[in-house]
Amino acid sequence: MYAPLQDNPRPFALGPRLAELLQPAAFLHPVTQLQVRETPISWVLLTGAYAYKIKKPVQFDFIDASTLNRRHFLCEEELRLNRRIAPDLYLDVVPILEQHGHLRMGTADTAGTAGTALEYAVRMREFDTAGELDHQLDQGRVTCDDMAALGRRIAEQHRTAAVAGAGDEFGRPELIRAQLQENFGPLRGRLTDAQDLRLLERLERWSAESMDTLANLLARRRQSARVRECHGDLHAGNIVRWHGHFLPFDCLEFDPRLRWIDVISDVAFLFMDLTTHARTDLSCVFLSAYLEDNGDYEGLRLLPLYAVYRALVRAKVDALGIATASPDSAQARWARLRARLNTAAQLISARTPALLLMHGVTASGKSWISDRLIAALGAVRMRSDLERRRPDGTARTAQDSLDVGDGAYTAVARQRTYLRLLDCADSTLAGGCNAIVDATFLDRADRQLFEALAQRRGCRMLIVSCIAARPTLEARLALRSRRADDPSEATHAVLDMQLKTAEPLSDEEQARTVVIDTGSADTINAGIRNVQARVQGPTGENIASVST
Repeated sequence: MYAPLQDNPRPFALGPRLAELLQPAAFLHPVTQLQVRETPISWVLLTGAYAYKIKKPVQFDFIDASTLNRRHFLCEEELRLNRRIAPDLYLDVVPILEQHGHLRMGTADTAGTAGTALEYAVRMREFDTAGELDHQLDQGRVTCDDMAALGRRIAEQHRTAAVAGAGDEFGRPELIRAQLQENFGPLRGRLTDAQDLRLLERLERWSAESMDTLANLLARRRQSARVRECHGDLHAGNIVRWHGHFLPFDCLEFDPRLRWIDVISDVAFLFMDLTTHARTDLSCVFLSAYLEDNGDYEGLRLLPLYAVYRALVRAKVDALGIATASPDSAQARWARLRARLNTAAQLISARTPALLLMHGVTASGKSWISDRLIAALGAVRMRSDLERRRPDGTARTAQDSLDVGDGAYTAVARQRTYLRLLDCADSTLAGGCNAIVDATFLDRADRQLFEALAQRRGCRMLIVSCIAARPTLEARLALRSRRADDPSEATHAVLDMQLKTAEPLSDEEQARTVVIDTGSADTINAGIRNVQARVQGPTGENIASVST
């Protein structure tokens, strides 16, 4: 097997000999192209079918790759971490050998082959960088379906990720506070414009105040297994379209403190990046899909803090690279730096969000309409059909929350579900996001709970009432039953009960209601536009005072 060189004060220097690997004979497979791309900490060799990522022998504040053993370890960590999420892309770690005086790329299967490993590389399948999410966003090729699928994919990755140990430092408020603070020094040393410096002071003050307010929540989430071994660097440049779907890659391998984080910090990175691209529609579709999968709406209370932190991290990276960049590259870095600062400013200056209640009997089209409102309004949705089925006791069975069966027991179960939705909505509004609550809201008492929430939060509230003719409702229920792909388990008996017992909207409620007949495409489109106009009206407008 290959034996690595021993670490010593004069390690092998690949840089001067890199050209020896830029020839087809250096590889054991056919080569259709040979290119090298360079980052501050790596070289990446592109061969057509495969890419080889080689760590540079560097030592910075954030990474120690100064010895061969350390670089070998980092390669193995990169492979381990990324095979969790992108096994099709990440193949193995291979040695770089010297044979007959020339460098050669070895293979992971080294049995029966003599040689000395001078360096190591992570072997990946090569992909077209035009498929990376940041480029796809620039080209307008990203859909809401893309982002919903990505949200569900990341929720699954977080669900299976390892949980931080009780004795670890990861995710502790004091560590997070220090990491937040680390961004300001490098930025302050680079910025010279007085307006930029004032904004930086404002962001620093806001971050410190937010940490004081949220410290207990941060600690509680750590105790409830929300700190896990995440991606750590989940921005748009580290997500690629692969076989038709967006796939994260390039997990952060060199500093565990930046990878063992609250799951919402991982999510906040991409949320921030989509916000910087002025795609609030996509960011909220992504968030909604992620949260509907795992139910972690409480995490939204931390979203502004972590999104600002992520914006400042990216700004700091560009600030540190300006000094050694070419004039064109420096100009691009300045533009990105200021874009990140502007995003951070936007995040701490967000307008008061709105609360929307979907209303209507089963099969009236509430979920179909609310699905379109997520992108149209830049909102986060929570659904009763999903929340009542969480394994945390929100409701005991599907039957319990469907307004049928024993009256007293059903009332308790329904109340449990609506209280869960109320908590989800409160967390969403606290995180600065518009909230859509998708439930029947046929009982006045349930609606009053959310009216009180809107008053406490000082936010707008709108009711979106979906209606359809009885034959349409019946046909939809029959189709839903045949397809068996909807989380709702309502039956024709449930529909009958709802139509008989629904409490009509009061005059006051009707004044803040948009009615959408979901049996007509024209009224659907007009209704969605009406909702947009009502929610996105002038700041300070009271929705309750505007008639439909």
